[in-house]
Amino acid sequence: HLAAGHAPLREEALRDASLATALTAIAAAAVAASGSADAALGVAIGGSDRAKRRYLSLSRKDESVADEWALSLLDSAGISSHGLTDFMRRQASQRVLPENRQSEYYTTHPGAKERLSAFTDHTSQTAPENRQLSEADLQRLARIVLKLAAYTQPPGRARTTPYRLDWTRSSSDPAKITPLQTSLTYAEAIALFRRGDIVVADKMMSELLLHHADDPWLQEFAGDLDMSAAKPEQAAMHYRKSLSLHPDSPQVSLSLGRALIATNNNAYLEEAIQALTAANEGEPNWGFVKRQLAIAYGKNGQVAEADLSLAEEALLAGDKPRAAQMANRALSDKAAAAHIRSRARDILFQLNVQPAEK
Repeated sequence: HLAAGHAPLREEALRDASLATALTAIAAAAVAASGSADAALGVAIGGSDRAKRRYLSLSRKDESVADEWALSLLDSAGISSHGLTDFMRRQASQRVLPENRQSEYYTTHPGAKERLSAFTDHTSQTAPENRQLSEADLQRLARIVLKLAAYTQPPGRARTTPYRLDWTRSSSDPAKITPLQTSLTYAEAIALFRRGDIVVADKMMSELLLHHADDPWLQEFAGDLDMSAAKPEQAAMHYRKSLSLHPDSPQVSLSLGRALIATNNNAYLEEAIQALTAANEGEPNWGFVKRQLAIAYGKNGQVAEADLSLAEEALLAGDKPRAAQMANRALSDKAAAAHIRSRARDILFQLNVQPAEK
């Protein structure tokens, strides 16, 4: 849906549907005022039904396009689409169930029966299920699911209810996939951290890192624990290790920059700026990164750079007055580098604001 640009279009469709419903209500009220209650009811039902059908028609079209993307991505990754076809077959079968027993996916994704035909046609033209995910891929997937569970489920489940993850590779292979103990311990440590048991979680992660020091995600979470325990220098050590193992990670670069700022040691400011600049390059539309970069610049005496970062943050947040104010502040610094002044003018031009500089 993101690749096809459906998100903004869906919001527009919802607004149109809401407007149509509101207009229908007004029309029904007008008819009722004329003394015809039955006619008013007919207008209300007919108008609402038409708005609903228009929205569902667009939704079905979006789902069809997204399905084509899904099949293309699976093919390019060398992964069988039989599992997706089996999933859609189960969704299509839910139409015979009472509405209160139908899955949320089925009720929010219309046209399962029609979509199943497209999947079936695709899989009939491909080889049988001979493109299974590797065991390593399955274990990576298991860790992702466990991590999401640990961050979203009530943290009280840690220790009392062990995290378990079972699923089938496909409809024809019911073998269960057992996550590695490393992933299970990692998820439990996250849940304990969310519950506030930082000391216990930190002990579990320390034991994991004794045998898995080359795991960038374990190193990252160990850094998160140290930051929560007000140990920024130790956190920075873990974040550096994580980035050395997996350099292309804006989130970890952000965490490293924040940890270095938190040390209150000016000797680390240049490294903090480098880390936050990398995070900003990886996530240019993340306003929080720009604010942290502004803090690092400010502490390092680079005031114009700090003002420019704050202007860009305000621009992302839609705060045009503040964006103009900070851009003008950057321009007012006579010592500002040429590229800083140029970017500040670009922001003012984008806002249709005249520079305050003389």
